[in-house]
Amino acid sequence: MKKKWSTISLVIGLLLALNGLPSHASEKQDVYRVSAYSPIDGGDIAGAQNSAVTAAKEKAISMALTRIVPEQTLTSLLPLLVERVIPKFDTFIANYKIINQDVSNRAYTVHVSVTVDLDLLRKYLTSLGVIKGPGSRPLAVVYVTLDVPAELDNVKNLGVLATEIVSKSLENSGVTVVPIQPDDEFGFRFIRPPQLSENLLTEGRHIGADLAAGIIFQMNNDANWDGNLASTPLKVSLQWADLATETMMKVNFSEAIVDLGSEDIRSSNKNLNRILSILADNLGSDIQASLGNLEITPIGHQLSIKGPISTPMYREFVYSLMSRLGEASDLIPSRFTRDGIEMKLWTTKSPEEVGTILDDLKLSGATIQWELRSGKFLLTLSSDGEEAKGVRELGEEVYFYKRLPVPGVENPEDLKKIQIVLWKEEEENGTFSRANMAPTGMGILGRIDPSRDHDLFRFEIPRGAVEIYVLVEQTGPNEVQPRVRMFDSSGKLIRDTKAKARGRNAYFSFPIDPAIQEIVLSVEDNLNRYTSMFPYVLTVGVKIAEKEDDESS
Repeated sequence: MKKKWSTISLVIGLLLALNGLPSHASEKQDVYRVSAYSPIDGGDIAGAQNSAVTAAKEKAISMALTRIVPEQTLTSLLPLLVERVIPKFDTFIANYKIINQDVSNRAYTVHVSVTVDLDLLRKYLTSLGVIKGPGSRPLAVVYVTLDVPAELDNVKNLGVLATEIVSKSLENSGVTVVPIQPDDEFGFRFIRPPQLSENLLTEGRHIGADLAAGIIFQMNNDANWDGNLASTPLKVSLQWADLATETMMKVNFSEAIVDLGSEDIRSSNKNLNRILSILADNLGSDIQASLGNLEITPIGHQLSIKGPISTPMYREFVYSLMSRLGEASDLIPSRFTRDGIEMKLWTTKSPEEVGTILDDLKLSGATIQWELRSGKFLLTLSSDGEEAKGVRELGEEVYFYKRLPVPGVENPEDLKKIQIVLWKEEEENGTFSRANMAPTGMGILGRIDPSRDHDLFRFEIPRGAVEIYVLVEQTGPNEVQPRVRMFDSSGKLIRDTKAKARGRNAYFSFPIDPAIQEIVLSVEDNLNRYTSMFPYVLTVGVKIAEKEDDESS
């Protein structure tokens, strides 16, 4: 890590003296000619080429940063840029071209022309708060003071743990925390006792932050301490400074018994973790109340799926991932090749949170393996052969309402009709390979819940079918806006129809290709915004061609 840090620092510090100055392609794009090399390890030339090209791309982004970010800001926020911008180089590169290359017995050297999208880079820097503008996050730094009866080496993990918890809470509150340099001797920003208000103001301004948070651990003089480090009574204080107004804000504090004799502070002090989390959440609430409701801006991640992937498996993966990521996320395919799919994911989730979701993601018919390399998620999907379920028997009367019924009051004017529905969907049927096997010609009860829910059903088309009828009828008023998508067995989209408005039914019919023997039908809310209080009833009908009577001679 230190080697990479030194390399990037050297690149940024000497950029203006190098001959790699950009040639302008447009107002929003710059073209940089850069060189890089990588040792050839064990004769792996392809691996060395990939490493060299990656290094060249990182160098191009480093050069682009000097055109956008002022020199003083670049220096003070270098840890943030190295951690949050440089690894995402592919997000900001429009294209690149290898001009020439040189392969020796020891190294692979490459000369590359890299086109950087400065507009995308500026927007991302603005969202982080490096550049100030609409939607910018405030920049914050976290400091720790350890005023405890022990040598610093024995309690260093206490400061690391506190910094991690407070930083995570600030990030969740819509604040960008500037990380420390990887080679810092403590693992956190340390202010020696006492931690005074002017310390936070001075140190925070030096970093170029908007906010400075201070964590203080000190002996509780009111408590009885017998000198045993395994049960040390400490007072934990949390305060923060608004550097724009140079004012100190509210101080939160709590008491904890901490085991300072243990090097593993995290596992031996679970109560301390809870106390720090509560204080950190209160700090985040204080900052939001003081600075207004801070909008958390989505950030971009690169996703790459290795190997061939079928259309149904791709749709299942996208639906499952987006359902877990939430409303403020978007997934945009950027390139389809024989070797896989490249995608850009925009979400408020951190890389660690995205990784946790990928670990927990369950796909029918596939297992997921992934790794994070150079800021890019590399995924492999492999089949696990799990079978789908069919719809289950219902056979009950279903009430269709033309207006919302009043609880406890039976009013015939509330009802539109009563229908016996024979079947009901079987969860989980939200993916292509888990689509419920279902019969045609009979009603199936389903519900859109949560808002991103997709209900998929698989129908066998009888021989001789010439036309299909589809009706999605809502049992309650003012519900979702039904959207119905129909696919053939290979995952090819045949039909995409939505109701005219929210609360309306979806109905359509169309001629069917005689070669199609099976269809998969998806029912969802058009904008994935609403859940349904009342269920819907899906009916799929099939018209069979009439056989002509043989004429007698």
